[in-house]
Amino acid sequence: MFMDRTVSITELTDVSAPGSLPFVDIRPSDFGDLIATIRQVAADSGWIVATPAGPMVLGYKQARSILRDPKWFSVLAGVSMLDRMDSVSADLENLLARSQVPIPDVPTSLRMRPNVLSVEGEDHRRLRRLVNSSFTSGGADRLRPFMREHADNLVERFCSDGGGDLIDKFCRPYPIPVICRLLGTDDRDWKLFDRWADTIFSALDADTEAVLSRLGDVTVAQQELDGYVNRLIDEQSGSSCEGLIGDLVSTYEQADHLSRDELVAMVEAVLLAGTDTTRNQLGATLAVLGDHPEQYAALRQDRTLIPAAIEESLRYIGAVRSTARLASQDLVVDGFFFPAGTTVLIGLHAAALSQVGESDGYRFDIKRSQSCPHLAFGSGAHHCLGAFLARAELQEALAAFVEQVPAFRLVGPVSWKPLSMGIWGPSHIEIEIQNSSNQKSLEVEPVGGTVERTSHISSGVNASSSAEDSWIRQAVNRRNLVQAGIPKLLSQPTFPPLPRLVLTLWRFGWAFLKWRIFRNGFRAISLRNMVTKVLFMEIGV
Repeated sequence: MFMDRTVSITELTDVSAPGSLPFVDIRPSDFGDLIATIRQVAADSGWIVATPAGPMVLGYKQARSILRDPKWFSVLAGVSMLDRMDSVSADLENLLARSQVPIPDVPTSLRMRPNVLSVEGEDHRRLRRLVNSSFTSGGADRLRPFMREHADNLVERFCSDGGGDLIDKFCRPYPIPVICRLLGTDDRDWKLFDRWADTIFSALDADTEAVLSRLGDVTVAQQELDGYVNRLIDEQSGSSCEGLIGDLVSTYEQADHLSRDELVAMVEAVLLAGTDTTRNQLGATLAVLGDHPEQYAALRQDRTLIPAAIEESLRYIGAVRSTARLASQDLVVDGFFFPAGTTVLIGLHAAALSQVGESDGYRFDIKRSQSCPHLAFGSGAHHCLGAFLARAELQEALAAFVEQVPAFRLVGPVSWKPLSMGIWGPSHIEIEIQNSSNQKSLEVEPVGGTVERTSHISSGVNASSSAEDSWIRQAVNRRNLVQAGIPKLLSQPTFPPLPRLVLTLWRFGWAFLKWRIFRNGFRAISLRNMVTKVLFMEIGV
């Protein structure tokens, strides 16, 4: 991977060494602030930086290479949090065995089944083969008439109300009926699915105390979803029902290619991931168009620009901002050495912003004359399974909106979800529908928070304090010990299930926080930063 074989390891930069990478603590207030910050960090610090959550890759070429290299495993970025324990034990297998004991106050029923989102190698290929035929471009195109009809109805009702909150009236109710049509089930319970997605994904919040306080709600939502999906499977058992569920049930009953747990997990993954990403991306797209009324007017004049507008929104304001990879062996990327066991964050969004060539990638422009690649759907073996479906959904939804809404104005600032969440987007967009786009409306001050502002980082990076530097140095030995144990673990026939890793993160992460912060009064590194690694779960499949 970009390695000159004549270069020795000693000539490379070891990313695990203290001070080897510029330390950046990105804390943007909104998306416009984030754009400015990423521009400045990339200009000042190169393609890789250190963050409170570990090394982060910002370069497009390097990010794509890592995503496509099977030697980089797709696992929870939070595995690296194990090295922050008070214990310095290097026996990772023992640590993971201990993680099977639930943390206090976490119901034993809280668990996630191994699925296409969390497995590697042959298991991953086997599960993807079972559903690939349902996620082709042709399969997505067959659903387009339903997508458009459904979107038309939602926009028509929205317009009859004279406007309002786009999220509640359009973005939230749009994707679930489409996913239900794909699965072959009734969409009458879409509000249940919507609530379950909200509650379960709230476990990715950066506020640890808030997450721990709502684990009971998350457990109830997971139990309700499990029960619902199991009933769907039982209802279609022994019958020849159309849709993805029927196909999977048939495979489960006729061949030894799918376990019951995998069957349930597959349906749940499609339902939840396909719901949350699409509604957030649709909201983000409309928010950025609200800040660029002249580009919305261009869409009204030329509907053939709609696919380009969707691709530009995925590049510029993607709902999935990052993912994580773990080095299964010693690896080298562009002059940097990654010891086996190193976990890196891949800045999917940040990487795309700088990959536009001569034009300004930090500016939203649906009429770009050159190709603008992005990583919104990932790349490599874990390239998003539903990419064709998501593109079709977004294109049809935007087409329906553009057809019926001559122009619109954002009524006040857009409310955004916390930027630290795994899937990100607006939580509230209040708009006023206008009869036409006059010149005055095209010159309004952007209020949606999607336009680049002056960065709050004065020097491009936040230099770490002496206390943080000391903490980073103390962590190095623990990091190296844990990383040394990871290759042995990866060589075993199966990788530990996702739920055990999640529980491990919470048990040891919370124990570490209590010991390091509350005992030592070490508040320079906030609780939010210390648990950031929990948030970078793989969203694509």
